[in-house]
Amino acid sequence: MNEEQVTEAVEEYLEREGWTMFAVDYPTSGSGLRLHPNDREAGTKHSGSIVPDIVAHRDGTVLIVECKPHFDRHDARKLDEVAEGRYSDSLERRVYSTDVREVATALAFPKSDESSVEPELLSQIDSLLLVGDDSLVFEKEA
Repeated sequence: MNEEQVTEAVEEYLEREGWTMFAVDYPTSGSGLRLHPNDREAGTKHSGSIVPDIVAHRDGTVLIVECKPHFDRHDARKLDEVAEGRYSDSLERRVYSTDVREVATALAFPKSDESSVEPELLSQIDSLLLVGDDSLVFEKEA
């Protein structure tokens, strides 16, 4: 299963669960929502910025999702930074036009790679979205 298939399955799952998509960034699409770090130096255009694969909203919660074809420790760390507020200014400017009370994070990857998860990297991640071979998504608390 590739990243595009994971992203598509998760997008469909979230929509069925009542989430509204702010942005979906399929691999190589360049259509995602770029978030800049609060500590970005003046004059730097994209230094330290991230483009989450999915940014969705439901009932006062913004969900930031990173999708991969396997468990990815780099994305786990990136989501930690989101949860710690490193991108809060950018989120506020670009997403908080709606009533947002909480930011949640999720990692999405094939269920077959669940054994590769490194639990110590999940301290700030709210959930895992595990995609089965049949593209069904299983949500698991991180």
